[in-house]
Amino acid sequence: RVTASADVPASSTIAACPPATRKRGNFSPEMPPSSALLAVAVAPFGLLLLTTFEFCGADELPACQPKDFHYEFTECDDAGGRWRVSVPRPQTCVGGAPNAPQRVEDCTTSCAAGSYFDRTRLACVRCPAGKYSLGGGLRFSQWDGELPSGMHVLTEAIESSFRTRKPMSASAASSSSDSGSASNCSAYGWKAFQPYVASQGGPCVSVLTYSAKLVKPGVLTYTYQYTDDTVIFNFEAQNDQCQSIEHSERYKWPQTTEEGKWKTMNVNLQAGLNVLYWKTVGMDAGEGKTNRPVKIKSIEISGVAYTSECTPCAPGTFSDSEGAVECKPCPLNTYSIGDASECKACGPEEFALPGSSQCGKRPACTPDDYYEMRSPCDHRTNMTTVSYDWVSPKVCDAHHPDSVHLPVSGMAVPCPPCNPGMHHGSRHMCDYCPPGNFSDGYKECQDCPASTVPNYGFFLKTWQELPSNMASRCMSLQGWGCRNATAWKAAGSYVQSGQGHGEDAYLILSLDVGAFRRRDVFFGGRTTAFGTVSFTFELDCSGLCELVFMMSNTKQGVSVVKSWTGR
Repeated sequence: RVTASADVPASSTIAACPPATRKRGNFSPEMPPSSALLAVAVAPFGLLLLTTFEFCGADELPACQPKDFHYEFTECDDAGGRWRVSVPRPQTCVGGAPNAPQRVEDCTTSCAAGSYFDRTRLACVRCPAGKYSLGGGLRFSQWDGELPSGMHVLTEAIESSFRTRKPMSASAASSSSDSGSASNCSAYGWKAFQPYVASQGGPCVSVLTYSAKLVKPGVLTYTYQYTDDTVIFNFEAQNDQCQSIEHSERYKWPQTTEEGKWKTMNVNLQAGLNVLYWKTVGMDAGEGKTNRPVKIKSIEISGVAYTSECTPCAPGTFSDSEGAVECKPCPLNTYSIGDASECKACGPEEFALPGSSQCGKRPACTPDDYYEMRSPCDHRTNMTTVSYDWVSPKVCDAHHPDSVHLPVSGMAVPCPPCNPGMHHGSRHMCDYCPPGNFSDGYKECQDCPASTVPNYGFFLKTWQELPSNMASRCMSLQGWGCRNATAWKAAGSYVQSGQGHGEDAYLILSLDVGAFRRRDVFFGGRTTAFGTVSFTFELDCSGLCELVFMMSNTKQGVSVVKSWTGR
């Protein structure tokens, strides 16, 4: 038999003693079990390994100094108050002379928005610049790819829910051996992304929960996007007795929203423990299709106990005054790394979009960085003036050696033809013909011959500009994804979406269609069809993108007709 001992690295000790009192020893029966750590390994041939270790007892820790103490509060007692006590950090020191406990008579004390409860002064103090506070409230709006502390997710297959009645986590569902009947839920359920938390739906039930203890009646405010009615979206709030909140039916079924739009829901909460549930159940989306996700952008809860510290501004934001309730995004061509009272300017060869945490080098200018404009057609000369301007905000570096130059403005060119049913107007390049008139786009509008009516419709084939009943706009999930003013732009023979926007931007092109009917839809005195829409398109994206064709009317609201994805 061979007996050996070996030193254990300091990182392997359970509690490190201060340098002056650290001791090294071997285990013996006389040592108190509470002060020693024994590691024994027996090898196959009778080899016994005994490790040495470091240990320290309470009597070997240094005496606590005033700088070692910090304040904590006890739980509320039956009298409705609590105590402020002075305590050291664990395993750092013992004894000392802590300050005497001090009574705080009211547990429901809360500070106004923009301030925090100072544990030393026992009073509300305004937040300094560079930070913010909701006072007696919570806000979740910076997801950073992971759920905040206190939030939990439970996801299970619908088949499993009905068959076993036992909840199953997302990981358990994905590894279930019963793959033939239980769906894989690892790809579904609530997940945190950079701008929001979202649930894909799918053939799964997913529940996002959060428990909040309110010291006085408060309000839950959450902002969500719910565009797919094939996903059931349900909200519930219960107290510590598992009873639903008052008027729960009012909040239970959030309404659907338009594509790219957010809706805010306010829910009244009572004092005490409130358990909040956001549940999604994916239904059949059709063969080869997936449900569109339910998204929650922000969650705020008021009425909770006071906050004892202010929250630093996130990178890309700042607060320039005391008592801030929220932080503002950094302006164009400035940035911040967080906890900032002001944003720093980028260098002359750098740029930063609003809300940036760093600057980037300006690229060379390309033809995509400017656009063409044309003045209304001059009827006397049949000429129009062409001008050019940079897309705003200008990101590229015009002095870069590889940059293209902005074309010279002011050149007069012949007026291009208009689309059928339009003529060269005074307010726009092309205007629609008045009622009872027609045009092939080359000539002026003419009256229809006797006993005839116009074949009304929109026939958009050339794109010198957007027609008067067409509009474009950019919408962003975070509010900062629309990085320039161009959502869609006319490009002569086609119209194209703007470039340089963030991945969370929706570029919307809308056509306002008034009430009209073609003359050939009547048969036997009855209408067989109201109209037909046809368009030719292509998807040419650097990453994954989606084109969604939607229809909106006063009776049915917004509905998705069809969508396409591509690169």
